[in-house]
Amino acid sequence: MNLSHNRKIIKAISFFVISSIGILFILGSSGLNNSKFSEAQEVPKNYELPQDAFTYKKEEKLVEPQAESKFVIKEHNGSVAVFENGKKNPIKETETLVADLPLADREILKKGINVSSKEELLRILEDYCS
Repeated sequence: MNLSHNRKIIKAISFFVISSIGILFILGSSGLNNSKFSEAQEVPKNYELPQDAFTYKKEEKLVEPQAESKFVIKEHNGSVAVFENGKKNPIKETETLVADLPLADREILKKGINVSSKEELLRILEDYCS
């Protein structure tokens, strides 16, 4: 090998080493070890999260006043029945047995379902009695 070839190899290796050191220096000074960055990320020791910081809050909506209910659907003598609001005797008793309905529906019928129109009444009865 000749001397000029060795010099080119030495220059290339030197350039690589110096470049690597420079890159490491730049990365080291701008990385996570930078004290200014660390100070900016510190949370004050007396900081407390609000009680509801991680609690989902359901969005409250304005509730429009509902029309007065004309009918109430509830259980009567073990079946689904329709009452006029405020009346003690049903105006219609269906053949649908409350015992045959799912537990959630039985609970709803114990409280009664207020209905404001005949259309709504027919829709709900169709759901329960079909």
